[in-house]
Amino acid sequence: MPVTGQVGIAEIFLAETGGMVAVGIVPFIIFFVFIFPAAAWVHIFVLLPGGRRGYSETVKDLIFSSTPAMPVSRIPIIGPVIGGSWSFILACMGIRTLRELLLSRAILAVVPAALVPLALLALLAADLFVTAFSLIVPA
Repeated sequence: MPVTGQVGIAEIFLAETGGMVAVGIVPFIIFFVFIFPAAAWVHIFVLLPGGRRGYSETVKDLIFSSTPAMPVSRIPIIGPVIGGSWSFILACMGIRTLRELLLSRAILAVVPAALVPLALLALLAADLFVTAFSLIVPA
């Protein structure tokens, strides 16, 4: 009988297994929750240069272009850069093919759709940095 406060090997195994399952499954759940609003956002920018076909083609393109980046982005430091770049290139090529656009028009559709959220995230990060810094350094 284990002494109170001690953890047995079974508890450690269950905790480790649960953590591995969460790390393996949660990103896919998050991906499928956010893919539809992201596709709606990109779809707006695809329609501007004259893209044809419907919203489902945009969803297909984003799913196909994001799939190879998911395992690559797990590599520390350089993985997200390589995976994001790869997804961006595949999204441009997919929109060009599925929407029957020129490559330049597909790039003009994807770049603003990617830059606007990145700019908003940069502003949020700057605001959080300034707020945290103001809490550390007295006025």
